[in-house]
Amino acid sequence: MIRVLERSCTIVALLVLAAGPVTAQSTSLMFRGNPEHTGVSGAPLFGGQGGVLWRATTGGAIRSTPAVSATRVFVGSGDGSLYALDRARGRIVWRFAAGDPVTASPAVASGLVVAATHGGRIFAVEEASGRLRWSRKTGPRLPFNTYPAGAWDVWASSPVVSGSTVVIGGGDGVIYALEL
Repeated sequence: MIRVLERSCTIVALLVLAAGPVTAQSTSLMFRGNPEHTGVSGAPLFGGQGGVLWRATTGGAIRSTPAVSATRVFVGSGDGSLYALDRARGRIVWRFAAGDPVTASPAVASGLVVAATHGGRIFAVEEASGRLRWSRKTGPRLPFNTYPAGAWDVWASSPVVSGSTVVIGGGDGVIYALEL
């Protein structure tokens, strides 16, 4: 298993390197801003930044950061849905029923929102409508981590988009490189 994972990591590293450097003009939105996860924003501060502009409620816990575009906020929920919220007012624009908690940060690229469920479904929906474009089920999840904490385990892998490739880890211990 370790040898297979090492090969998978090498393949993923080669795919990411082959895609070339990510420039500041990248239009993909994902966890910590870019494939390098630098978390740096070039956006200027604006008046009132840091205050509560609006609140939105989902039917479950939100355990990840959202992906934020010029007009929308995309976030997964423990209620098994991926949400698109209006950035200006916080109202729900659409809700995609993913079938299991969406516990990792989504990524937005080329008009698609890519996310994954805790149960092992990787999927992409249209950014404007929330309509399903594609879905991929991963293999069976690995057994719970029993060291050191005991019978609990939480994993959540946020997708990285580089060019037209989505790279994401699955609960089955496999790293997936999928065509966007």
